[in-house]
Amino acid sequence: MLRSLVGSEMCIRDRGGRGRGRGAGGAVGPSGPMARGGRGGAAGGRGGGGGGADVGVPKPRSQQGDDAGRRLFVSNLPYDCTSVALSQTFSQIGKVDRADVLRDDNNRSRGLGVVVMGTEVLAKTAIAEFDGVEMAGRAMSVRFDRQ
Repeated sequence: MLRSLVGSEMCIRDRGGRGRGRGAGGAVGPSGPMARGGRGGAAGGRGGGGGGADVGVPKPRSQQGDDAGRRLFVSNLPYDCTSVALSQTFSQIGKVDRADVLRDDNNRSRGLGVVVMGTEVLAKTAIAEFDGVEMAGRAMSVRFDRQ
């Protein structure tokens, strides 16, 4: 195995010449030194550092909003469903604070999503309205998230 450092990325090559990269991703920018982003990875390796989202400085738990009673877990989504489509679907019930479709390492949908509704009442209504309803031929399963 050959290791080399290319810029801010470390690339590990196996004997077949294929690269397995770990990218540092991102740089110090408008969001401060804690910001991460970009798709690192040299020589054909998988990237690191996540997408282009601004992470910023994390808030302490006492200042974070508690979304436990508003967070929904949605499974059996169509694989071409996007976060925007998921948000638009649930916004028919009311305010959606966040909607994310979970993706694998190759950026393919896993058919799962998390939706944070504006209030607990809206979350309960969304479960009653969407649990078992078909989206592109697949019956969604909607429940409160266990986290």
